[in-house]
Amino acid sequence: MLNALSHYYSRAAKRTLCLLITCVAALANATQSQYEIYVFYNKYCGHCKTWMNTTGTTYDADAPKFLGENIPKLSKYDLSERRNMTLYRELLSAGKLSNPIDGVPAFVIVDENQIEIGRTIGAMDTNDFYKFVNQTIKNLN
Repeated sequence: MLNALSHYYSRAAKRTLCLLITCVAALANATQSQYEIYVFYNKYCGHCKTWMNTTGTTYDADAPKFLGENIPKLSKYDLSERRNMTLYRELLSAGKLSNPIDGVPAFVIVDENQIEIGRTIGAMDTNDFYKFVNQTIKNLN
């Protein structure tokens, strides 16, 4: 009896594990995107702080509601830090950015090759941010 019970729980555990792996794989595929959003900001900028404390903080939770399954990765770069300025200069000199960033916060959408496909600069609320992202991606598809 104990052996049969042990066998039953072992099979149930294997089924549960398979189901869990399938769900995680489906979720990972649903959230992958060929696009990425670069947010260039400065920690001393008031508008940047506001955006970072609202939309920038809630992106992972809010993006599926606004963007559906095609959720670009969000990468934030504080340009007051030397390493981020170095990365910015590398992107600019490699032709990945179409023009220099002339204000912050700057929101740059890039494709899978890290080539700029859309940009907007300045403070915006959550709805305007997602509208910009949706319109930029929609215009490419």
